[in-house]
Amino acid sequence: MKKTRIHRVWILFLLSVITCLQVKAQYMPVVFDKVYGDKNQIQLVCPLSGDEVALVGKEGQKYNLTWVEREGDVVFSLPLTGFTAVNEIVELDNSQVLVVGQSSVPNVKGKKDKITLCGRIVVINRGGRIVTDIYAGDQGSNFLKGMLLRSGAFVVSGSEPKGADGRQGILLKLDPTGSVVYQYKNAGGGYCDQFAVMGNSIEYICAAFSAGKDKEQALVVRLDDKGKPYYMTTIPAKQFVVTGLNANINDGSVLVIGNSPIDGGIIYKIRPEGDIVFAKNMIPANQGAAMLDHLQVARNGNILVGGSGSQGYYALLRNDGTALYSGTSKGNVRGIGMNPATGESVVTTYDMSGRRGTFIRIHPTGKVEFERSLDGNFDKMKVTNSGEILLLSSSEGRVCMFSSTGEKEFDRYVTDNKPTAYRQAYTSSSGELLFLGMGGRLVKLGHGLYVSDVKITKPVNGIATAIFTVTLTGYATTKEGAPIPVSVGYATQEKTANIANNFTPVKGKLSFTPSRGTADRYLVKQDIEVSVKANNLIEGMKEFELVLSDAQQSYLVKPVGKAVIEDQQAVVKLVRTEQGEEGTKDILYELGLFKPDGTPLTNSTGANIIVDGIYGEGTADALDFDMGLTPRVMFANGSQKSSFLVKTLEDTRYELPKTVVINFNKVHCLSGSNVAFEGELLSCSGVVVDQPARLMIASLGDHRLNNNVVSGFFTVSLVRASDGALLTNATGSDVIVNCVTVPDASAKEGKDFVFTNMHDLRISGDGNHSSANVYGVVLYSTDAAEKQVKLKIKSVTQPTGAQPISVSDAEATAEFTIRK
Repeated sequence: MKKTRIHRVWILFLLSVITCLQVKAQYMPVVFDKVYGDKNQIQLVCPLSGDEVALVGKEGQKYNLTWVEREGDVVFSLPLTGFTAVNEIVELDNSQVLVVGQSSVPNVKGKKDKITLCGRIVVINRGGRIVTDIYAGDQGSNFLKGMLLRSGAFVVSGSEPKGADGRQGILLKLDPTGSVVYQYKNAGGGYCDQFAVMGNSIEYICAAFSAGKDKEQALVVRLDDKGKPYYMTTIPAKQFVVTGLNANINDGSVLVIGNSPIDGGIIYKIRPEGDIVFAKNMIPANQGAAMLDHLQVARNGNILVGGSGSQGYYALLRNDGTALYSGTSKGNVRGIGMNPATGESVVTTYDMSGRRGTFIRIHPTGKVEFERSLDGNFDKMKVTNSGEILLLSSSEGRVCMFSSTGEKEFDRYVTDNKPTAYRQAYTSSSGELLFLGMGGRLVKLGHGLYVSDVKITKPVNGIATAIFTVTLTGYATTKEGAPIPVSVGYATQEKTANIANNFTPVKGKLSFTPSRGTADRYLVKQDIEVSVKANNLIEGMKEFELVLSDAQQSYLVKPVGKAVIEDQQAVVKLVRTEQGEEGTKDILYELGLFKPDGTPLTNSTGANIIVDGIYGEGTADALDFDMGLTPRVMFANGSQKSSFLVKTLEDTRYELPKTVVINFNKVHCLSGSNVAFEGELLSCSGVVVDQPARLMIASLGDHRLNNNVVSGFFTVSLVRASDGALLTNATGSDVIVNCVTVPDASAKEGKDFVFTNMHDLRISGDGNHSSANVYGVVLYSTDAAEKQVKLKIKSVTQPTGAQPISVSDAEATAEFTIRK
C-alpha cells in the first residue's frame, strides 16, 4: 500500500479534528440494476466468463439475444429471427454462445423437403455475428438441450411429433455444417433434455429420456461415437420424468433422478454395463405430487439428493446408495449445495404456512455439523472451498452468508433494504450473483470497492492528514473457488480546494492480495493518506476528491471519495481604537481576523464576514453619539481588517472624556467558516472627548463712585473654542481661574476699588454653571476724575483629564469705568 509520508507536529493533535464519513460498504454490493427493454420479458440467463451475461428475451412472440458486459452495458442486442421457442443458451469458448430451440424454416428456393418447423441451434459471437446456424430434425422437432464437442460437432436432444398426437425423444449428433452424423429416437415416446458426453479417447453419450404421458416409457441409453446403443435401460417407474442426470467419467456409471405420479421420487444408479445398481425411493408415492429435483455429486462419490412431496425429503448417500444421512422437514426442500472437492453439503427447507425454514450442514461422513433456523426462503446456495455457505432467496431478493461454523456473516436484501420478489437467482463461477426480476429487469451483485469520504479541519500550522479508507467487500474467485487478487489505481483531484493552498496531490495503486483463511476475505480495508496544508486564509469549506480507477478483478461501487476541509478556528479580535471628538471626529473601532496563535488571517471565502454588536454600558450617553446606528463590522473578501465608526454628536457640555462600549456578539459567515470570539463576545471600549474650550472675560458695566456695595465687575465664561458657544461645566470639578489687574489701568486696586472673590474664582463643575463673576466694591474717593479698571485672565486650571481650556489674547482682558 502506498502512503504519503507527512511531517507531524504535536499541535495538530490539539487543534486538528478529523472525521471519516464512510459510506457504509455492503457485502456483495449491487453492480447494476437495469431493465433491458420496456416490453422485453427475459426468458433465460446465462452467466459468461469475464462476468458478462447473455440474456434471451421475448417481446410478444419474438425472441432476442442481448449480450451484457460486466458493468451492465449492452454489447449488442440481436433478434433471434424465426425462433418459436428458445429452450437453452450455453456458453462456449472464444466468447461465443450456443442458442438451442425450435424455429420456423425459411422458404429457400430449391429446397427439397417440406419441413417448415424444426429444431435449430445458433452459435453467436460477442460481436453479435451468427457464426453457425443449423436447422435439424424432422417436421415439428424441438431441441431442448445442446452441446458443442471438442471436435466441432454438436449434440442436441429434444422431441419430435410421433403419429397423430404422440411424441418421441430424439438425440442427434451434427457435424459443423449441420449434417446429421447419427440420430437416436426413443420409440417409447417422451423427450430428452438430459444427456452427458463421456469418455477421453473415445466419445460416448449417456442420455435420459423422460416419459411424462401414458404409454410413454422412460429410458437411459448409452451411445458410442457412431451412435450405436451400448445399452438401453428402461426405467421401471411409470411416467417417469427425469429431473437430473450425473455421469461419472471415471467409472462410467450414471445417476438419474426424477418423479413418477405412481411411484414417487426415485434415484437410480446404472452401471456402465446398463444394469441398475440401485433404485432408491426418496419421496413415497403417497406423499402427494413428488418433486425430486435436486442432485449433486462429490468427487468422493457421495450423492446429495433432495425434493418435496407433502413434506421435504433429503439424503446424503454413498455411491452404493447407502444412506449416510437422511432427513425430512415440515417445509419443502428449497435448495441443496455441495462443494465437489470437500464433499461438504447443505440443505435448506422452508415451510410456507409457518414462514420458517431450516439450514442444515452435513459433513461428508454423514454427521450433521449444525442446523440453523431461518426466517427466509432460500432456494439457491453455494459452498465455497473455505466452507462458507452463500444462500440466495429469489422470492425475497435476499443474500445471506454463513461461516463454516454456522455463524452469520452478513444478511442483506438486494435492493432498497426490503424484500422484493425475483423470478430466479443465479451464481457465477467468479462468485457474482444475478437476480432475474419481472420483465426485463436484471440485478447483478458482486464484490466491489468503496472509498470513504473525509472531513478534516485545516491545521493551524504545518499539515494534517486526511485518511481515505478504501474497502474491498470481497474477492472474486476462479472456477476452482480460489480468490483472485484485486488492484485499483487512485489519484487526487482538485475541486474547490487546490494543490497550491490546500493539499498535496497523491497518485498510486493499491493491491489487495488474499491470504489463507477467511478472516480477511470480506470488507478488507486499506488507507490512503493525503496531506492537508495550513494557510493564512479563511476559505470556508473547500473540497477535493480521491478518485479510484482501473479496478482489476473488481468493481468501482463508490469510486469517488470527497474530502471536505473545514477552516481552522478563526478569532475576531480588537486591533485598535481611535478616540473621537464631539461633532468633529468619529470613534474608530478596528477589528481583525486571526488564528488562535495570533497569526493574521485574510477573508478568502468570496463573501463578506459580518460581525454585529450592541452598545454596552459606557459613560457616554445619547447626547454624545448616535445610538441609532447599529454596530456592524464587515470584512470584505480579501480583507484582514475592518472597522466601524461611532458617529459623535455636538453638545454644550464641557465634560471629561467618556467611553462608548460596543459588545460584538454575533458573527455571520455564509461560507460556513468557523469564525468566533475568544469568549462569548468581544467587548470594545472607545473614547469620545469634548472639543477644546476657551475662557473669555467681559465687563458687567461701569460703576459710580457712590456704589459702595459689592457688585459684579466682570464675568468669566467657558465657551467652545471653535464657535464660542457657551459651555456648561459638567466635569464634576471646578474650572479654577486666576485673574490679575492690568498695571497700566488708571484705577488702582485698594485705592479705588477692591475685589471680593478674586482669590477663589472658579466655574463650578456641578453641570449648572457656564461662568463665574468677579465681584468687588468701588471705594469712596474725593478724586472726581473717571478711572478705568482693567482685569486680565492670567491662567486657568482645568479639571484633570478634561480637554484643555485656552485663553485668547483678544478675550483675555476686560475693563470698566468708574464714573462720577
